[in-house]
Amino acid sequence: MSARLSSLVKLRALGLMHPGHLVLPAPPEAIVNEPLLDLFAPHLTIVKGGDMLAKFQALAPDLALDTNTLPLADGRFLYVQEAWRVSEKAWAEAGRGPILSMAPERLSAGRARLARIGLPADAWFVALHVRDPAFHGESEGRRRLDLAARDGDVTTYLQAVERVTARGGYVVRLGGPMAPALPSMPGLVDYAHSDVRSPEIDLVAIATARAMIATLSGPVSVASAFGTPTIHTNGFASTLHATPRDIWLPKLYRERVGGRLLSLAEMIDTPFRGEIRGSGFDDHGVDLVPNTSEDLAEAIDEFLDRLEGRAPADDPAIEGVFARTGNLFIAPISASFLARHRSALLPGS
Repeated sequence: MSARLSSLVKLRALGLMHPGHLVLPAPPEAIVNEPLLDLFAPHLTIVKGGDMLAKFQALAPDLALDTNTLPLADGRFLYVQEAWRVSEKAWAEAGRGPILSMAPERLSAGRARLARIGLPADAWFVALHVRDPAFHGESEGRRRLDLAARDGDVTTYLQAVERVTARGGYVVRLGGPMAPALPSMPGLVDYAHSDVRSPEIDLVAIATARAMIATLSGPVSVASAFGTPTIHTNGFASTLHATPRDIWLPKLYRERVGGRLLSLAEMIDTPFRGEIRGSGFDDHGVDLVPNTSEDLAEAIDEFLDRLEGRAPADDPAIEGVFARTGNLFIAPISASFLARHRSALLPGS
């Protein structure tokens, strides 16, 4: 929800879409995080119930905007993933700030609740969200294969947690109560299994974090809307939901026959452009290789350095690959990840 609404709001505000009044019919049973939805109220009309909701639902077949392919004012139609990148790039170039914010008193109240589970009120922290199989249940067959492509193993992030705490920060692990339990570690706050969990506190944790480590799931687009810098991990290079302040580490793509790792150019071009379904890779004989503990630990060190003004030089070869394949480049790949996997990602360079 947040990714699509953010793209719509930004494209309209920048004049890249035709002006018009946006109305979102939101039946209560379809609302996942009501506090988050309400934060979009300055940007569009939200109709949650009553006769007005019924009227808009009846009109939907004729008036609904297909958010999978957004129409631009110049006549182009952009697939939602590409619309996201266009909106983020143009928004940053225009010097615009976050589109969502929370009142200081709400943030203070939320931090007080987080203090009850071990996050000091004055501590800086990194939010961590790793999508796991419990997110959509243990479905079977092709659907499970599709969903599993976006999952990650949270235990491979523990070295990254240690890198944060070694620098004096805390890590707040987000998620639901069915998420895998984590070992007790100094500085690690397992909010996912706490009694303070709520839609409101989810937002506070993301909005007040110094940075976020995330896989491709709902919370990562919430971080973007709040302006929280993010390390995108275990994702897909052609479906990146990044902002210019972020860095990313994709899963590697390995041919099942022969074991060759695909180059970055192959990863972001046909037939894998826009692909996030496990079956889409399986059908082409490709296995996904998750980020390693070392990949993740080095990337968080690098990212914290970037936030402190010690950014490594970005490799122009990456932007060149995006340009040659017709993809819009937004955020740099992790320099440490690229150094480790350069021969596969940029063969011959």
